[in-house]
Amino acid sequence: MSSTHSVGSEGMNIMVLLGCSLFVLCGLWFSSANAAEIAIEPEVRAVYDHVVLSQFWPVTGCLKYTPCSIPTGVNSWQVHGLWPTMGTTIGPNSCNNAWTLPLNTITSLVPQLTIHWASSTTSTSFWSHEWLKHGTCGASTSWASEYQYFNSGLNLKQSYSIDSVLSRAGIVPSATAKYQTSNIYKAVRNGLGVTSIRIKCYKKNNLQYLYQVEVCLSTNLTALMECPVRTTTDTTLCSETMDVYYTPI
Repeated sequence: MSSTHSVGSEGMNIMVLLGCSLFVLCGLWFSSANAAEIAIEPEVRAVYDHVVLSQFWPVTGCLKYTPCSIPTGVNSWQVHGLWPTMGTTIGPNSCNNAWTLPLNTITSLVPQLTIHWASSTTSTSFWSHEWLKHGTCGASTSWASEYQYFNSGLNLKQSYSIDSVLSRAGIVPSATAKYQTSNIYKAVRNGLGVTSIRIKCYKKNNLQYLYQVEVCLSTNLTALMECPVRTTTDTTLCSETMDVYYTPI
């Protein structure tokens, strides 16, 4: 009897040891799995001191990117994006590559986005690109969600309308008119009340076409500010020595 009792105790001890080992292994596996999951979605800690609001003229966009077609209903300047930026640098960019854009988060905005934030190729891929490259970098400071990012862009386009400031200065799309770069700068500066801005052209066949206007805002998007002056030469800026074409849609 005592021999049987001794064997049972040893067996129980072995089972206890096995159970503890499995518990430890499972605990290590669980911790490892959670660590991997956390690594997929790192915190966004981008450093920037202003946000660039970029708007582009879709006709010139079609000259630059082919094949191209301007979506039905588009008849004005389009939002290119809201770009968190540090000083005179470009970026930060792509702050969380795991945070892709769930299109269902902006469903209610799509009717406006297709008219005011349209792409000459595929708008949904354009929106996804802008969110992943720029939107994720401002998610901790300037907007709290995908919806807020795109809704802010739409509202800012209305507040700082390039269509309006140019037309008030007599600068309108034309198949024949030529404009001076200095007059375009003057129109935007007077219309928006800031001096340091960026006006970009696309050059083709020794001609330059009005393409993009960039203005800078505070990180909370409540006020325009002077864009930091970059010391490096930017060949995409409109040349002062060439006429500018502003082709109609």
